Amino acid sequence: MNIENLKYFAIIFLTFFSCEQAESRKSVKILSEENIKLKDSINKILSTKEKAFLKDSVVIDYSKGLLGRLYYSDTLVLSARFADCGEFGGHKEFLKIYSNKEKFQCLFINKMVDCEKSYTDYVKIDSTLFELSEKNQRSVIEYLSELTEISMLEQGLSNNYSNDYEMVLNTARSGAPYFTENPIMSLFFQDDSLKWSAYIKLREEIKTNANNTYNK
Repeated sequence: MNIENLKYFAIIFLTFFSCEQAESRKSVKILSEENIKLKDSINKILSTKEKAFLKDSVVIDYSKGLLGRLYYSDTLVLSARFADCGEFGGHKEFLKIYSNKEKFQCLFINKMVDCEKSYTDYVKIDSTLFELSEKNQRSVIEYLSELTEISMLEQGLSNNYSNDYEMVLNTARSGAPYFTENPIMSLFFQDDSLKWSAYIKLREEIKTNANNTYNK
């Protein structure tokens, strides 16, 4: 190859290489700009206080309160059975929550036993009706969240000596304050430690802060 051909080949190579570099720099610039746009979009999603668009087409209606579902004639029943009589059981309590004329009410039912006489025969049944405030409603939601979490975490074998907690959501039935057959939703937790206190905390808040409608 003579000198002239070599020069000609070098010019072609350098021209081609320069074009490739220019195209490469252009591609890198475009990719960098797209990455910046993507990063800005992600930051906007993570930082914005309005996250409604993340729910797709789901519409959340809070107009009837945090327990709005209960306006569709559903009743939420939170129950507890305490080990007053050891492994043979003890008294039972029910928090029956439902809507009544644009208000949420909670019927607290306490079925007491005398462990010296019978583990299953209730010697006295008390009931108190409360009107739930918005704060009470939020506490109910928080209790359901905690009950769900601890129910999923429960491990190992259970025993008869325990406090039992249950949630049942079902269509209200006349004369059945704790109707549980074929529930729409249910949760159950068996507390062998006897230390879980979320139910007692909720019960005491309702008894202390909700409006007492009547005692029976």
